Amino acid sequence: MLLRHKLLLLAFACLVSLAAVWWFYMPSYLDLYVPISSYHGHIWSQTSRMTFSFTGDSGVTHVLRRDGTAYTDVVGWQSAGDGLRFLDHWLVERGWQRTDMYTEGDPALPESGFLKFGETYAVYTLPEDRSGFGGNVRGAMGRVTVAVWPISEGPEPQECKVAGFNVVVVTAKPSFWKALTDAFDD
Repeated sequence: MLLRHKLLLLAFACLVSLAAVWWFYMPSYLDLYVPISSYHGHIWSQTSRMTFSFTGDSGVTHVLRRDGTAYTDVVGWQSAGDGLRFLDHWLVERGWQRTDMYTEGDPALPESGFLKFGETYAVYTLPEDRSGFGGNVRGAMGRVTVAVWPISEGPEPQECKVAGFNVVVVTAKPSFWKALTDAFDD
């Protein structure tokens, strides 16, 4: 009888351990849908999910990316700044706050390497999402990066008539394991 209880306890401990490992590594994307009008109801033509990590990091960052095209005659934007202001307003209404993270480009959004921070792309975090000593690290549990840049209507770049805008919304959320190890690195 005692052996049976020990085996049940051991089986329960193994089950709890497996559940904990699954929970640590379970994909957890920050799913954010920004409704922007288009000819077909919304602009989003592609949604992709991926993970990335830097060499030597523990855990991964889960990235959800939405790509679309906003045509000027539908959305009314005349510049990339108009589009960025629309996204800024939408995110701020939902509690997000623009930050100065990744001013030289967000690794979750490769295009930000050729875009201008604050003019064609911006990064947002939740105000209470801080970690590190004294809460000095923002976006420990996730961030949103948005980008808007023009699409030329003519075949030649010098024609400069804007037909619409590429719009990308990327959310990045660290896995539980990455968030846990990052908290101890700060």
